Amino acid sequence: MSISNGREGVLVGQLPTNWARRTPRKTAIVFGEERISFQDFNDRVNRCAAFLTQQGLRKGDKVAVPSRNRPELLEILFAAAKSGITYVPVNSRLVSVEINFVLGDSGAKLFLLSDYFEVARDPNRKRSEVSGR
Repeated sequence: MSISNGREGVLVGQLPTNWARRTPRKTAIVFGEERISFQDFNDRVNRCAAFLTQQGLRKGDKVAVPSRNRPELLEILFAAAKSGITYVPVNSRLVSVEINFVLGDSGAKLFLLSDYFEVARDPNRKRSEVSGR
């Protein structure tokens, strides 16, 4: 997916890199008391993109993510776009039968549990809360 700026298209997955190059120290995200710079956001997107590919996902694969609105949701969205992976949103209020339907219908190859977000913040934490399909 690309976005046109009137002159040329920009790939959505490249936006965090472009923002970080232009204004690395400027605040990109405010979430409660947390402030994330464009550089930090881009670094987190890159870590997430690397994680997705380490899990065996390739261009065209799908990753399903149940989450409430949090900064990490944007990280996964942009990481998926950067890697050519399709992001499948899963409403965090669905019950297991509904989640199973979404996963089966979407063909998602990876289902990231919300605890992944804590792992994304600290890359040294154990990644036991991520399950593959």
